Amino acid sequence: MSIPVPALDDRTYAQLVEEAKSMISKHCPEWTDFHPADPGITLMELFAFLTEAVIYHMDRIPERSRLRFAELLGMDKGLTDNPELLLALASGKLKERNRAITFRDMENIIKKKYPEDILVVKAVLDTEVPFQGKFGKEHYVNIILILKKAGDDKEKEELFQNIYDDLRKQCLITTRLRVREAQKHSLGVRVSIIPALEYSDDRKGLEDRVVKRIESFFDPCFGGVKQEGWEFGRPVFRSEIYQIIEEVCGVDHVRKLTLLDIQNGSKEFKGNIELLNKTSIPVIDPLHIEVILERE
Repeated sequence: MSIPVPALDDRTYAQLVEEAKSMISKHCPEWTDFHPADPGITLMELFAFLTEAVIYHMDRIPERSRLRFAELLGMDKGLTDNPELLLALASGKLKERNRAITFRDMENIIKKKYPEDILVVKAVLDTEVPFQGKFGKEHYVNIILILKKAGDDKEKEELFQNIYDDLRKQCLITTRLRVREAQKHSLGVRVSIIPALEYSDDRKGLEDRVVKRIESFFDPCFGGVKQEGWEFGRPVFRSEIYQIIEEVCGVDHVRKLTLLDIQNGSKEFKGNIELLNKTSIPVIDPLHIEVILERE
């Protein structure tokens, strides 16, 4: 929804004349003849007419000004002889996301330029370790990346530097940037399931469906509760794992669920798992998913 354009001044000729007449008694008490034939009234009406014309133009942008605005956007008047087409092209260029002001701007620029390299990108403010600068505590904007393919350290460093240079040209000069890869928190799941009676003979198929559902829940692009990708730094809740497993076709109920923190030597957790930091994501390998089918 566009912002309504305000009227800079909407007074009419008649209103201007009446306002001027009402001020005569205050500034010139001896002037008592307001007849239209009076020279003073004639001059007043003339100035009211001119003022109304100025107000009319004040609320409108002349074409030469609009063309000048188009030039400021980098549009060359030599592209076309049609002013309306030039202005339409300028309007389209103004809508392009070629600046990195907000977090979403930064994310969109990276996604658009590096679609073959970046799986997920997230811009977050680093509030944990503020930089002590000249004007007090200052913070960095962290550009957190999940890469599509694992390269060597040199390739990653080159990619991160290119992303930094691209954003640096398009963001505010006071913005401090850091580009780094997301920290992965390795997890495992051990679950004991009671199959539904009608699926008790389909043990292999049931195991595969449970493993696939757990994998999809932790998918960095389409996982999570909203299926929009796992939120960086969000804890892993046991209740949600219970829920997604019991939604799998063929599962009657979950008897026992254990979360394994592979990051810390496969430590077993009876409760939820807090990730390493606010820029971490959980990752789970099928080798660390153990499904045990039991009988009622």
